[in-house]
Amino acid sequence: MKHRLTRNQVAWRIAQDIPDGAVVNLGIGQPVLVANFVPAELANWSTGAAGAVPGVGGAMDLAIGAKAVYAMTDHVTRRGEPKIVERATYPLTGRAAVDRIYTDLAVIEVTAQGLAVREIVPGLDLAGLQALTGAPLAAASGLRPLEAPAL
Repeated sequence: MKHRLTRNQVAWRIAQDIPDGAVVNLGIGQPVLVANFVPAELANWSTGAAGAVPGVGGAMDLAIGAKAVYAMTDHVTRRGEPKIVERATYPLTGRAAVDRIYTDLAVIEVTAQGLAVREIVPGLDLAGLQALTGAPLAAASGLRPLEAPAL
């Protein structure tokens, strides 16, 4: 796939959807990259202690009480298997908690009707994305290219 976004580009794209003044809890791993692309007065995720691991926890509370939950992930595993599937095989933090999924290939809205692709990388069509996804996809109204600056 020639037009995959880098993890920094996905993080940048997520940051574009975070409203001013929002309180955000960034999960450990890829999501911490999002802090690099929000204004410094909206980002304070560290305890400030030199060499300290950022505080983690509260995922269950967030999954139940958050106004919106965004997930950031690679679209497929290292072996090319779909990460977005109809049924989870691992224990869930919360059922039906995710509102939007950001991957290196697409931005996908989770709706009551199913998964709706809002944005897709140039050079990939909906059929190609569907072949890499383990759950049915539909095109959202206003489907557009997923683009990010070179980072």
